Amino acid sequence: MKRIKILPVIFCALLSCTDQEIYSEYKSLDNQWPLDETLQFVLPQTDSITPYNLFINVRNTNEFEYSNL
Repeated sequence: MKRIKILPVIFCALLSCTDQEIYSEYKSLDNQWPLDETLQFVLPQTDSITPYNLFINVRNTNEFEYSNL
């Protein structure tokens, strides 16, 4: 009986895992990020009705003064 309850969870988890990534890009900066410098990412035109997930990743080292973002 427990197996029957677990099957829908496993099925949903497998369906949610896709590698249909639309856009991915990293931009490296030197030791400091100047206050007047902005980073821009140009995204491709996509369907405006379909919802998409957006992930923003910030990578830094302990040398960065505010590394505990």
